[in-house]
Amino acid sequence: MQNLFKETFDPFTVGEEKKQELKDKMREAESVVGVAASQSTRRTSKEKPRFRWNKRLTLIAASMAAVFVFCAIFIPVMASRGGGGSDVPSVDAISLSAILSGNGSSKLISSYDEKAIEAFVKEAREEGFDPVFAPDGGMQMENALTGRVIIQAPDGSWTLAYGDGWTAQTGGDWPDNEFTALLPKPGFPGFEVASSRTDSERFNVTFAGASFEQLRAYVEQVKEKGFTIDAQTQDFGAYQYSAKNAQGYSLFIHSAFNVTVIELEKPF
Repeated sequence: MQNLFKETFDPFTVGEEKKQELKDKMREAESVVGVAASQSTRRTSKEKPRFRWNKRLTLIAASMAAVFVFCAIFIPVMASRGGGGSDVPSVDAISLSAILSGNGSSKLISSYDEKAIEAFVKEAREEGFDPVFAPDGGMQMENALTGRVIIQAPDGSWTLAYGDGWTAQTGGDWPDNEFTALLPKPGFPGFEVASSRTDSERFNVTFAGASFEQLRAYVEQVKEKGFTIDAQTQDFGAYQYSAKNAQGYSLFIHSAFNVTVIELEKPF
């Protein structure tokens, strides 16, 4: 076994034929190793561009995202400034849909440019309204079919009236109706109606800016108007007062987070 081992693996104890055979095997082994190394080198050289390509993909994706953000932000801004061509509406276009929904701008319709007013009148007539402008800058339009009347006062406030007695107001001063005649007019500095609604059964108004101290003083005026029956007051965190008068009208005043609501309801 020892001689066989040496004869097989020790080149100094084997014959010339064995030496040549071993040399051939060594060359073959070196050749295999060389090919493997060459393939490994080629794989490495191919993988490097792949890494660079991934970087390119990242840069392309980032560029596309930047372009998308630019288009999303700046194109609408440019369009609103009139830079998007004749098909882009002007920033001063009058929104009839906002007016019909009770969210009209306080800017007087009569103060818009002639082109905007013409477009508004045309759209309003298509909806069945016929706008009429008053010398004081106000505007009124009525739908003869539905009986709906929309008024913009000279102070920019809006009143929407329906044939069934339902009215709504945004902006402006204290409304004048059968309900408000029973209540003292708020004398808070800078008072302005945010919104009010009136129908045949109830009235409510919302406004901002009144402090609890001002509301307490207002409630004293309310009591002088006869709203003292079943009176209840809450004055902790929020301010609230409710009471009835001798005719059975129910009053509810609630204020929190600088917003006050006054509601007056007829007896059932």
